[in-house]
Amino acid sequence: MVRSQYGKFRMNPNRAGLRERVRSVFPNQVKKARKQSGLSQREIAAELQRLGLAAAGGGVVSDWERGKAFPKFETFLALCEILNQPPAFFFGDRYEVVPKPTRDYGSEILREVKRLSREVAADREQVVRAIGGAAAQRDGATAPAGRDSEARRPDSHRPAQARGGR
Repeated sequence: MVRSQYGKFRMNPNRAGLRERVRSVFPNQVKKARKQSGLSQREIAAELQRLGLAAAGGGVVSDWERGKAFPKFETFLALCEILNQPPAFFFGDRYEVVPKPTRDYGSEILREVKRLSREVAADREQVVRAIGGAAAQRDGATAPAGRDSEARRPDSHRPAQARGGR
């Protein structure tokens, strides 16, 4: 808003142009993205209703595509997610429609992480066994036969009270 010479506020002319651009571009972009995603107006409306964001029926989406209505902000963000488009896509024709991925990369990544986790666990077991075997060989070679592990400790010759025990 800009203050006019008469002291009243009037709409900034640049902002008015933006409003008209949004009113002309947004409906076409919604329709373009919906067709690209392969969803019907009813399917989008049903998904929005499932999320608790819009009324049932395809009429609400039809109104958006005809420029008769515009979604609330929360509904708009959900629409962006459903149609797999960034918010800026709907306000300018400079952006290309991003097709939905045909592969589920999330589950592939999860499978790969699990596989690598199993490999790391197996390697860890091998290392523990190798260290345990080396320690057993070392202890077996240096410890006198018939003595327990308490006998190998350097302070085991002292009484328990001197070692801090009871």
